Amino acid sequence: AVANAAEKKKAAALKAEQAQKSVQQAKPRATISLFGLGRRADDDDEPMPARKPPPSKRVSSAPRGVPTISGWAQNRDGSVSGKIFGSSSFSDGESITTSPIATDAADGAVVQTSSGSKYFLEPKAAKNAAAADKVAKAKEAAAKRAAEAAERKAAAAAQAVAQAEERRNAAEEKKAAAEAQRAAARERTDAQNAARATAQQRIADKKKQQAAAAAKAKKVEKVEKVEKVVKEAKPRSTISLFGLMLKDDDDDVGPPRTAPKQSAPVKIMTKAPRGVPTIEAWKQKRDGSISGKIYGSPNFTDGEIVSTSPILSDAVTGSVVQTSSGSRYFLAPGKSKTKAAAAKKAEKVIQVAKPRASISLFGGGQEEKKAAAKKAEKLIQGAKPRASISLFGGGQGEKKAAPPKKQQKKAPSGVPSLARWKENDDGTVTGFISGSSSFDEGERVTTSPIASGKVTAGQVVRTGSGSKYFLS
Repeated sequence: AVANAAEKKKAAALKAEQAQKSVQQAKPRATISLFGLGRRADDDDEPMPARKPPPSKRVSSAPRGVPTISGWAQNRDGSVSGKIFGSSSFSDGESITTSPIATDAADGAVVQTSSGSKYFLEPKAAKNAAAADKVAKAKEAAAKRAAEAAERKAAAAAQAVAQAEERRNAAEEKKAAAEAQRAAARERTDAQNAARATAQQRIADKKKQQAAAAAKAKKVEKVEKVEKVVKEAKPRSTISLFGLMLKDDDDDVGPPRTAPKQSAPVKIMTKAPRGVPTIEAWKQKRDGSISGKIYGSPNFTDGEIVSTSPILSDAVTGSVVQTSSGSRYFLAPGKSKTKAAAAKKAEKVIQVAKPRASISLFGGGQEEKKAAAKKAEKLIQGAKPRASISLFGGGQGEKKAAPPKKQQKKAPSGVPSLARWKENDDGTVTGFISGSSSFDEGERVTTSPIASGKVTAGQVVRTGSGSKYFLS
C-alpha cells in the first residue's frame, strides 16, 4: 500500500510539472486544454465513458457577431485550430486554437466551446474557391498591369521615334534654310559684282571714248595749226615742229617745260658731300625730275631705282641738285645725259634719216602752196617728235630715203614675246607675256631694267639678269 501511494504521488508531481511547462510554452490568447492534467492519480485506472457530442447547427454564412475560423482542423483534445476573422479579441488572419468544443465540428457549422464561445467553421470548398478566385483576380490584375506597362512602353517608344523624326526634320529644315541663305547671299554677291563690273566697264569705256575724242580733237587741232603755219609761212622759211608733233601719249608726261632761268655757276665735285645721297645712272625727265639708282640714303636701299620731284637748278654731272621739297642729291658721273643733249641727238638723227624733210615754196603759186601744204602735212605726220622741217626748195631735188630696217614679225625660238608693251622710266618694260615657261599666257609682267637691245617693236632685248624678250 505504501508503494502504491508513492507511485501515485510521483505521477501527480509529473503531471503538475507538465502542466506548468505547457502554460509557459503556450502563445498569448491561446486556449490550453487541461483535460487529463488535473485528475487525481487514482483516476488513471478508471476509464471515462465515451460520449458523443451533440450535432451542431449548419448555416451558409457566419451569423452576426460570430467569428469565422478559416482553414480549420480539429485536434485530438476536441479543440479547433485555424485562422480567425471577424473577432474583436484577435486580428484577422491570426492563428488560434480554441478550447474543446461541445458540439460536432463540420464545414458550415456554428460550434460552441465549453466556455460558451461560438465560432463559424468556414467550409473548406468555399475557401478553395475564394483562393482560386483570388489567384485568378491576381493573375488578371497582373496581366492587366503587364498590358498597361507594354502599352506605356510602346507609347514611349513611339513618342521617342516621333521626337527623333521631328528633330531630324527640324535639323534638315534648318540646314536647307541655311543653304538657301548662303545661295541667296552668293546670288546677291554675284549680282553686286556683275553690276560693279558693268559699271566699271561702262566708266572705262566712257573714259576710253573721251580719251579717243580728246586725242582726235588734239590731232585735228595740230593738223589745222600746221596747215595754218604752212599757209602763213614765207617762202624759204624754216618751220620748227617742236611742240607741234608730240605723240598723243606724250601729253600725259607732264606740263611743257619753260625756258631755264639764269642760275649761278654750278659747282662740280668728284664725290657727294657728307649726308647727301648719290644718284647714279641718272637721267632727267621732261617734268624736271631725276630718276636713277640711289645710294647712301637712309630711306632707300642702295641700288634702288627712284624718281625725285622736279629740281630747281640745272642737272649737271658732278653737281648737287635740290628739289622743290628741299631734298638734295649728288649726280654721280657715269652713263647720264641731260634732256637737252638727248633732244639734240634726236634732232640730228632725224635730219640725217629724213632727206625729204625740206620743202621749198619759193616762186610757187596758190596751187603749189596748197600742194606743198599737203605734202608738209604728210611729212609732219611721218616725222618724229620735235623734228625740224625746212620748207626751202620744197619738192625740188629730193633724194630717195633709205629703206627702213626690216623688223622681225615673230619671236625667235625659245624667246618669250611681250605684247602691248611700254617702256617705263626706270628702264624696265611692262607688257603681256606669251611663250614663257615661267608665266601664264597673257599674264601682265614687268621686266628688270633693259641692259642691251633697242626698245622698239620687232626687236629682242636683254635684261641685266640675262633674260631675253621679243617686243611684238
